[in-house]
Amino acid sequence: FGKVDGLKVGGVVTAAGVQVGEVVALTLTDNYRAFAVMRVDRDVRLDRQATAAVVTDGLFGAKYIRLDIGGGDEMIGDGGEIGFTEEPQILDDLLGQIINIGRAKIKERSGR
Repeated sequence: FGKVDGLKVGGVVTAAGVQVGEVVALTLTDNYRAFAVMRVDRDVRLDRQATAAVVTDGLFGAKYIRLDIGGGDEMIGDGGEIGFTEEPQILDDLLGQIINIGRAKIKERSGR
């Protein structure tokens, strides 16, 4: 992941809204990306097209990893890596974007 703000060791891992595992480690890679190690239940089969996203449970809830299992035939084995990740939306970033849009609209209406 590029960032995992708010995600913690012990955090929940879900698939289709059902808890299927937990985050067991978070480290920083040599190229300054966040690396999350997850334990996923054995009966959950992830394929090479699977994605992992850091999401928030509600507006101010805890961060967790949501898995999209994918639709291919080639499965990821034990110790394998999910190649496609999505970073969390940070509330401060979203508020900043909303404020900037509002300011632009005000300038537009005032003719500046």
